[in-house]
Amino acid sequence: MADSLTFDRKKVLARGLLSALCGSFLLKSAWIAYLVSIDEPAKGLAVGGLLAGIATPVILATWVTIKRPEMSRWLLVLMFPVLSFLQLRHIHELYALHPVIAILAGMEQFFLVFALMLLWDNPESRWARWSQHSPRLMTWLQRSAIVLVAFVWIEVLLRSSGFQPNVLQRPFWFHPGESLEVMGDYAANQDGIMTWSPPAVRYLSELLAKADQVDQAAFDTCHYFHDDALFKSYADLQAGLLESEYQRYIAQIMAKPDSARTEIEAASLAQTMRPLNADGFRSIPFRKYITPQKKVLLLGDSFTWGFSASKITNSFAECLQSRGYVVFNTGITATDPAQYEAVARKYIPILKPDVVVVNFFIGNDIMHFKREVLPNRNMNYLTNAGIINAYPGPEWLPDAETTFRFILEEYGIPNQESHWFNGLCAQTATSTQAWRALRALRILPWAYPNPEYWKRCKPQISKEPVSEDHLQAIQAECKRANAQFILAIVPEMPSITDKRIPEDYPGLFDGLEIHVPQLEQADYFEKDQHFNDQGHRKYADFLQGLLGSPIMPRPQ
Repeated sequence: MADSLTFDRKKVLARGLLSALCGSFLLKSAWIAYLVSIDEPAKGLAVGGLLAGIATPVILATWVTIKRPEMSRWLLVLMFPVLSFLQLRHIHELYALHPVIAILAGMEQFFLVFALMLLWDNPESRWARWSQHSPRLMTWLQRSAIVLVAFVWIEVLLRSSGFQPNVLQRPFWFHPGESLEVMGDYAANQDGIMTWSPPAVRYLSELLAKADQVDQAAFDTCHYFHDDALFKSYADLQAGLLESEYQRYIAQIMAKPDSARTEIEAASLAQTMRPLNADGFRSIPFRKYITPQKKVLLLGDSFTWGFSASKITNSFAECLQSRGYVVFNTGITATDPAQYEAVARKYIPILKPDVVVVNFFIGNDIMHFKREVLPNRNMNYLTNAGIINAYPGPEWLPDAETTFRFILEEYGIPNQESHWFNGLCAQTATSTQAWRALRALRILPWAYPNPEYWKRCKPQISKEPVSEDHLQAIQAECKRANAQFILAIVPEMPSITDKRIPEDYPGLFDGLEIHVPQLEQADYFEKDQHFNDQGHRKYADFLQGLLGSPIMPRPQ
């Protein structure tokens, strides 16, 4: 249809599309600034100013394109990558603000593309006149320009979708940037157990003590604390802004006079001001409580920590605490059964729990090699690239920089120093994916990353899982302390796997009784595959069914 139109008609249609683009962009920008300013007025003002700054060159370029069609193709070619990169890169955040905003952002890309197509063959341009004198040269230049523009578009779209140069796979937890920044939130203590570091514990407590005066800029630059969701959850809890099972439980405690509160209630109230206890866990203070309430020690990783609950106090640990159990929560993100055993050995004799629950995540708690838990030796490092594992194999990687380079090699293009083509392909997201395609077609030879490391580690890696060794050690510790042992399985999100537990994991839980909850896709937060609020509640109900009454029966 476009071929049958005269260029004058194409200009009219292109002007309409560009006018619609400007109107959509201005409307969307004002809407975004308004929605952000509802909760954070200062941030809304800053976002509005930024969007106004972006809108100015968009409007100017549109005006020039309408008035000077001979300049249209190049201005639109420049506008497209800018708008695409800025908007598609943040499409998830735009959708979270409002679905219509994300739809408008997507439509604006189509407006630009169609306008560019309509205005590309301009008989009034100098290019058309030059083409008549040197047709071969102009054809070659035109094709080169099209290839270059196509490359830029593909690069922008790939990066907007999360693809990065020299990253062949895209695990959601690893997002390398220009440089590595190591954060001090987590650290292994003198027992080798990963916990929140003492500076992070102090910093969070100081923040909550003056929650209404927090300087967000100072918060963002703190080297020892980067979990603003944790701070905001407890700040909202203190302000009474949440409507949850745990909020109601805390409100009931606060309604009592100090003299009427039990020791457990006082500890729960203290936790709202000091969410991270002196041992570095998000829990009530660790000590032996004398109480008829059932004491439950939770062992686990990010699921037990409370990851992906809309507010962390909506996690299953808080649900159980609200229902009358004394909950010692030792969940730490990115830990493993070796940590669970170390925690059990240290704290079961101290806390004397009635029940120990191991929350075994089937997605990454299956171990095939022994990991030593040694004093002050981190099993992972928290960085701006995500939490990176210092134990990819049995051999420990001694620092964050070494670990980061190791993982880049694992997920990136290997042998860049010895093969110039590999090094060249690693420079852009487009060439990285092209290299991946060439390797899949077996045009390029396969090369294993970090071959020397894996050669040294191979004798220590078992084909059969060794996770049950840690679980059996925890069970034995429970028997010595006369505590009930519960092995609860946290399944992967159903869309990730169709394996059934335990049928599809032979040998993993030999000699151990396991308990598997009935969970659905709707119980998970799809972006990171952890429980959402509904999943946390259902898992709490499941554990409550295993734990029984929160009050211990009186001895006969």
